[in-house]
Amino acid sequence: MVEAEARIKRWLSVPGSSAALQPIVRNMARLFAPRHRIGVFVATFDNDDRVLLLRHVLHPAAPWGLPGGWLARHERPQDGARREFLEETGLDVEIGEIAQLEIESEPEHVTIVFLGRVLAGDVRLGAEITDHGWFDEGELPTGTPPFFRAAIRHAAQRAREVDPR
Repeated sequence: MVEAEARIKRWLSVPGSSAALQPIVRNMARLFAPRHRIGVFVATFDNDDRVLLLRHVLHPAAPWGLPGGWLARHERPQDGARREFLEETGLDVEIGEIAQLEIESEPEHVTIVFLGRVLAGDVRLGAEITDHGWFDEGELPTGTPPFFRAAIRHAAQRAREVDPR
């Protein structure tokens, strides 16, 4: 097997053959390279340092969470976070730095939580959202998953460092 791999590498290194094979190599990578879904969320805080949480229809066991969702194919994480925030809340948001990044299982995916600042708009809840509220970090509603609790803690700490007021 090692000898076969060496022959393939030598063949690919011949000038011209590499460029000709690039479309095939790209398609093979798309088929066989590991892929992860990427969840993007936004932690925003009001002037009283309360975080915005949404109650999601699709998560009955743990309904409360940060605004966000799955990244679309070929979408930048910041753009996806802004899109999801707007879809779920009707609010425009400025996306800041990453507050937390984690690789999760069941199902396996990468989750990114950004700091955000609401720019404008009135709350208009999306179809999958039944309620919303601004909550103190220490008084999050029952049904807020441990990941979001940790992310909110990290985001609140980082937000205080960025804007100590």
